[in-house]
Amino acid sequence: MKMTELSSHKMPRANKRNVLIPTIFTILALFATFNAAQADNQIRWKDVNSGLQEGKSAHKYVLADVYTDWCGWCKRLDRDTFNNQSLINFLESKLFV
Repeated sequence: MKMTELSSHKMPRANKRNVLIPTIFTILALFATFNAAQADNQIRWKDVNSGLQEGKSAHKYVLADVYTDWCGWCKRLDRDTFNNQSLINFLESKLFV
């Protein structure tokens, strides 16, 4: 076959579907894996009541994060500061979060 014959050759509709559907599922699986990997790089916050009880019994300070959807600085803290792995390790070793 010549190159022009290859490029003008059209894939049957059923074959396109057979290729497209697994490709979409593969992309979705990659996104899920990426998000799961990213989730490990976050602080695992406790609710206030259990954090206060655990902090009191372990004689540790408690760090409470107060957040609103409209607060730009809250979003920046979550995005830039609370995703820093060395900070996460420090906070979880010294405080109850």
